[in-house]
Amino acid sequence: MRNRLSKSFFPLIIFFLFSLSLGSLYIKNIGPKSVGDYDMHFYNTYILATGQFNDNFKSDLENHNMKKMVFVGPENFLNLNGADYGYEGKILSPLEKDPNWQEQLDSYNISNGSTRHLVRTQYPPLNWIFQAIGLKIGMLLHQSPFHAWQMARVANFCGFITIMILAIVIIPRGKWVLTAVGIFPISVFLASSMSGDAINISISALLVAYIMHLRFSSQQYQIIKLSQIIKLMGLVLIIFNLKVAYVPMLVIIFLIPNKFYSLKKKIISVGIASLLGLLMYWLWSSKFGTVLLGFADLPQNILFVKEHLITALFSVIIFTLNIPFYFIAGLSTGGAVGVLGFITIIFAILLIIQTISVNYQSININVSKLSERIMLYLPIMLGLLAFLGVMMLTSFALLTTWTKVYPGGVGKTFGMTDIQGLQARYLVPLMPLIALIYGVSKDFIVTAKNSISEN
Repeated sequence: MRNRLSKSFFPLIIFFLFSLSLGSLYIKNIGPKSVGDYDMHFYNTYILATGQFNDNFKSDLENHNMKKMVFVGPENFLNLNGADYGYEGKILSPLEKDPNWQEQLDSYNISNGSTRHLVRTQYPPLNWIFQAIGLKIGMLLHQSPFHAWQMARVANFCGFITIMILAIVIIPRGKWVLTAVGIFPISVFLASSMSGDAINISISALLVAYIMHLRFSSQQYQIIKLSQIIKLMGLVLIIFNLKVAYVPMLVIIFLIPNKFYSLKKKIISVGIASLLGLLMYWLWSSKFGTVLLGFADLPQNILFVKEHLITALFSVIIFTLNIPFYFIAGLSTGGAVGVLGFITIIFAILLIIQTISVNYQSININVSKLSERIMLYLPIMLGLLAFLGVMMLTSFALLTTWTKVYPGGVGKTFGMTDIQGLQARYLVPLMPLIALIYGVSKDFIVTAKNSISEN
């Protein structure tokens, strides 16, 4: 452990300095209600902190009759006065005071009478676990609503930092990749806000770090420990209970060599954890879950997609492959959204180029057999497969629930390839996959040969 900490010293110092400095600026200058989907993040945090999950739902007439969970709470805690969906410009301007700051501050001084609210429970509550802990502590300490919500932000930030530190420490190679992802402005902003996206970023980094740890451990030890299998199964369960769109990332588990963690053990242990995760997700979604709607008639849109399923699948594939160009072209539209999308994709591209250049000697190896070439470049192939799987699943969900493609009805009808709603922040939990490039090594070709000969 001491050796890991010594190797992680400089990445951790940089991570601490940049994340704490930038995060402090966001917490100090940006209002707690200035974040995308603010109502979902605030209200899910509140019902988790107060234990108000229930099966009482009502249609939200102002949001396409979307089914939402009913809960009650004090108005000074839960009003949305001064709230702002437009967070992109605030990410780019951490030194500027939020123009909605004073209005948000004043909103906590209104009547504390109990009122009924509706919340979109689109994702499992684990996404807001740190925020709920911070809010609960603030409430138990009888803090003002403003300070209680600020404590929720601080708790989210602390949870993010803790998990990222763990990931940076345990990953044997690629520490600077995780450091770069951890201090990227979108990551820090989400972590210092009420957003549930932060835990998806940090857990993604931890998954990649642990897979890389096990992959390189196979060079020193003959067989995986039971405790390591249990930890891996725990990570699988956690990922199923965050944003389910990131589940395809679990394919990178197959980077752990079979001689160390046999295919049979992988299928049994990961299969059990996945089935439990699916069961937990199904139980939660069937009893408490709601679906995000971008238009009024979801069943009609789903029916249209089903009737044109082949076209829809090809549209999703084409859209996914064009994602880099989608964000690059967004710069021409102007505004903070386009600029942030452009910065995000350029950052990812530069990080990939830098990682390849640093690990170029390991990548640029002459191998004659196709099987050896596949084994050598398996980390890159599985990383790419994970990226495509996540983005295709995300794109299909956006096509079905957020892009009106059926003709007629109310609102604009879009073409199948004109998928709406993709945001730059969706890419950030996938960035830790870039560290898998460091998993390319000729040592694993030898491992494969030995494994074949032993069998």
